[in-house]
Amino acid sequence: MTSSKKNLYLFFVFIAIFAVKSNASISLPVIAKLTEQKTSILSSFKPVSMNFLPWVSSVDAAPYYEPSRHLVFTGSADNYLYVVDADDMKIISKIDAKSRVITKPLPIQDGKLLVFGTLEGYLYVIDAYNYQTKGVFLADSSINNNLLFFENRIYFSTKTGSFYALDFKNYLNCLSVFWHVEKPSLKTKINLTSNSNIVVYKNTFENINYVLFPHFNGSVYMINVNNGVIKKEFKFSSSYTDFSDIVAPMVIVDNLLYVSSYSLGLFKINLVTSQVSQILIKENLKEIIQLSYSDQGLIAASHRDLFLISYDNILLWNNDFSSIKLKSPAYGNFFKDVKHYTSGLKGGISKINIYNSNIIIASEMGGIAVFDSKTGMLKGIKGGLTGFGPKIEFYDGLLFCISRMGNLFKYIFI
Repeated sequence: MTSSKKNLYLFFVFIAIFAVKSNASISLPVIAKLTEQKTSILSSFKPVSMNFLPWVSSVDAAPYYEPSRHLVFTGSADNYLYVVDADDMKIISKIDAKSRVITKPLPIQDGKLLVFGTLEGYLYVIDAYNYQTKGVFLADSSINNNLLFFENRIYFSTKTGSFYALDFKNYLNCLSVFWHVEKPSLKTKINLTSNSNIVVYKNTFENINYVLFPHFNGSVYMINVNNGVIKKEFKFSSSYTDFSDIVAPMVIVDNLLYVSSYSLGLFKINLVTSQVSQILIKENLKEIIQLSYSDQGLIAASHRDLFLISYDNILLWNNDFSSIKLKSPAYGNFFKDVKHYTSGLKGGISKINIYNSNIIIASEMGGIAVFDSKTGMLKGIKGGLTGFGPKIEFYDGLLFCISRMGNLFKYIFI
């Protein structure tokens, strides 16, 4: 970055920080817009007028949007879970969680209750309508993302390497341990990243259901939901490093589980035969941090590239978005009213969202981009000066992001 560009960028960051600290609503100009001949994909957004405290390190949790009441439930750095009106972006209520909320709130019981986990290892069940606490459970350490609710049980893992299945019984005695499996590491590890997930596999051949947990030692454990017995450990990384090796969400399609090892690449597991095979596309696909799928195939993102890979292991397209600069002449024909620019799409990539044949991603450096899902072509881009956390919430044209300064942003796609 040249000196002049760096000074311009720092100037905008200073303005954004000043506005947040003064509890002002920042109205950022549109960074990029499609030409008049095309339908605008990225429309307007407005930041919420909240004075959240800045995050201490990173934004771990994603907001949860409840569409029937137009409410957003989101954690913050000040140990509260906030309830926000999604229409006017005003705070309705806040719930004291005693610790930083680090999981996306999970609706259960037809949305009547919400479950979320905290940095100190507390799992809360709250009434989604009156916001009263219905149950609290203390795990052995900090709770990892994400939570899973399946057949009246809540599944999650913890920082020390434990897997939990909690029985959900009733309002008066709602949480009790059904099984608890400990898989500690010989070396202290950090949490699984906020992108990690737990998936259910329904084995119709055995008529048994399994949950698949990623572990920070680079393994995926396949556990019987009925008794907590580990049927299989799929190990991908033998190296003991200071970060979790499985940083992308796992994807299950029919009887196939797709897992990305950050250090080794992309793998496919046949859950019926337990056969593991590596997906090789020209070169090893390492450093994948996001994974999703569509009818066309797997969609994978690293810090630099976006890939579409067919289910028979053919690379359909690849977009090197790390080179995207919003003033670049290569994209000049697609946009109008370009008023300023950020540092593009560098940094960690949020959850991959698919909407109307478009792929929508956001980066920790503040860029939100739309790509054509069939060709991989960039179609639109916006930017936020303070950057976004690694997890976002997307629902039918609405996108909710938490900035690294602690503000909640709403984007509307038309």
